[in-house]
Amino acid sequence: MKMYIRLKVIIVLLLMAALLVGCGQNSSKKDAGDNETTASTTIESRPLVLNNEKDTVLVYFASENGRYLIPITLPIKPTKEAAKVSVEKVLAGPGDWLLSSTTPEDTKLKDIYIRRNIAYIDLTSHFKNFEEYEDIEMAINSLVLTVTEFQEVETVQFLVEGKVIEEINGFKLDKPFERPAYINSLSNINDEDKLLHVYFSDPNALYLIPVGFAVNKNSTISQMVESAMQELVKGPPLNSDLVKTIWSGTKLRKVDYDSEDKMATIDLSKEVMGYGGGAAAEVLLVKSILFTLTSIDGVDWVQILIEGDYSNYLPEGTDISRPIARPEYINFVNP
Repeated sequence: MKMYIRLKVIIVLLLMAALLVGCGQNSSKKDAGDNETTASTTIESRPLVLNNEKDTVLVYFASENGRYLIPITLPIKPTKEAAKVSVEKVLAGPGDWLLSSTTPEDTKLKDIYIRRNIAYIDLTSHFKNFEEYEDIEMAINSLVLTVTEFQEVETVQFLVEGKVIEEINGFKLDKPFERPAYINSLSNINDEDKLLHVYFSDPNALYLIPVGFAVNKNSTISQMVESAMQELVKGPPLNSDLVKTIWSGTKLRKVDYDSEDKMATIDLSKEVMGYGGGAAAEVLLVKSILFTLTSIDGVDWVQILIEGDYSNYLPEGTDISRPIARPEYINFVNP
């Protein structure tokens, strides 16, 4: 009888021990789950801080007449918060650089963070002070273009005072924005077309302005180079308030493309030298060609020929005797 009682006690103790172990395991699993949830939340939403410091930012302001968006390179103090700085630069406006602001006066940045490659830009209520649909569209495009210059960002969601708002002046803001396919346009562009950018000058000969145009979706790189150069040589429409960078009368004699070296060779007629010198004209000439052609995927280098010959220098000293790469900066402004 005593043996039987001892056996029952042992069985009860074993059952209690098993129960306690099971509860401990469940508690551990619960705690682990809570930690995983916290870690997941931390990973999904974090400050938009870069891995490396940057000492320049590329921001987008409006042209002096407000018709076009212009990429402007600005020097900044080295920082990993370059995305935040770039948005603050856009909100602050361009000062007196013969450019225009795209956002309403007094708009401030409350916060900027990233979640799953979506940048969230939280702005003060002043951001709603737009009068025209086109104005809010330009403001959104300028900020989206600015922030998607950072490879960490794929799309941009706008908040006002911490909340997603449905619309401003009929312009929908309830979903994230992708980077626009083109920056400016002077003609209709279809979704199935290939897009290129040609760079013309502003009326003050200070800035290069990218203008998107369409080419056939089946165009080869060589054909795209030729199409882009023909547009550049032709120049913008008279009512565009843009200025051509290549002297009138210049002809495109020939185009070649070397896929191995990723190099486009363009042969221009002697009229291209018609500007007769002048540093500003020469800089716009060369840079407009370089930015236009290297905007084509597959073109890293450009060789400029004149009347089929390799020239050493242009009148103001630009070396065109060998292939030239895309300039590091566009429209660099040192305040």
